[in-house]
Amino acid sequence: MEPRYTPEEFAILLQRFIENRYSREDLLLLTELIDEPAYHGLAMELMEGTLHKIKVEEGEIAPDVLERLRSKLPQILGGAQSKGASFRKSSSLFRRIRWAAAAAILLVAGTAAYFLLQPKQPAGTTAAPIAAVKAPEKNRAMITLENGKTIYLDSANNGQLAAMGAVKLVKLANGQIRYSGEAAAIAYHTLTNPRGSQPINMTLSDGSRVWLNAASSITYPIAFVAGQTRKVNMTGEAYFEVAHDAARPFYVLHNGMDIKVLGTHFNVNAYDNEAAYKVTLLEGAVEVQKLSGRLRLKPGQQAQVNQTVTLETSVDLEQVMAWKNGATYFTNADLGVVLRELERWYDIHAEVKGSLGNKRFYLDAPRSASLQDVLKSILEDNQLRYTYDATKRTLTVHP
Repeated sequence: MEPRYTPEEFAILLQRFIENRYSREDLLLLTELIDEPAYHGLAMELMEGTLHKIKVEEGEIAPDVLERLRSKLPQILGGAQSKGASFRKSSSLFRRIRWAAAAAILLVAGTAAYFLLQPKQPAGTTAAPIAAVKAPEKNRAMITLENGKTIYLDSANNGQLAAMGAVKLVKLANGQIRYSGEAAAIAYHTLTNPRGSQPINMTLSDGSRVWLNAASSITYPIAFVAGQTRKVNMTGEAYFEVAHDAARPFYVLHNGMDIKVLGTHFNVNAYDNEAAYKVTLLEGAVEVQKLSGRLRLKPGQQAQVNQTVTLETSVDLEQVMAWKNGATYFTNADLGVVLRELERWYDIHAEVKGSLGNKRFYLDAPRSASLQDVLKSILEDNQLRYTYDATKRTLTVHP
């Protein structure tokens, strides 16, 4: 059976736990996943890149709880090893990594640990109300290198981040990242931008530029090899400005959808919880294919992709490009579409109780607006109310 979540999604969930930024729902989900053998090896690998972030601060975990967790280490480690993990027992560094990974597994395993390890808050305080839910102020993207090492861009210094032979990965002063150089063989990196994160701007080795929205990821070669097709795989939403190279066609792939690029500017919305993937062309030409369906787009057109490919010619380009241009903009939209966008941007959970009938929603707000201001704008006109559970970070809309 295929894992329920991708490695990138699991990495984001585990990182929230490590950094003590998790919700109750995050922890419940992580508790389920950590029991699944498919994630044991990945948990070990992810901990290596975040070992330095793990701290057991005074008062955060009671000493007796920590001792009980330690006592279960042999059982956990034995189970992980039986799943095929390879350990080098002579390495003191590896022993520390193994302990960190096992500790992470233990800390989220079991109901007792769950109640003892709620996100730490100062005495006498409660979870932040909705008025405190602000738009993300920085980018929290991470790059997973081919060797499994993770670079967290918000804490990385400007300048060169990594060198892979003649290929250099650099963080610029404006927060953008850039690859440069040539490679004789293909090697891959993955850029992951989590929920509640500003978009990230990346320049690939061929000069193509990619903007990645929140809750999105892209896997790409660190350098495109001469004479070979350029291919990237993505999830979520991204805007591309592809450098023209007639000798090396450029493809964007996701879940059976192929986008052949002919030197162009276009947006891909490929969140798996939306009704259809949407490829919108702004400049140049692209060819979109899924199964037997195929469309060649002209500027201003959109391909809507599910089991086949259909053409949409009445496209609101302002709405399509709002996320990249610093706005949250909807016109005549279904509330579910709006709420899913708010979930990704504000890192919340949202649900609707009851029937909304035929209500449609409109919103034109700066991307920096608080969640409370956005809800006031979109709900009051439709005479809807909402409740917000600050502990679970769950928004419920009531007709």
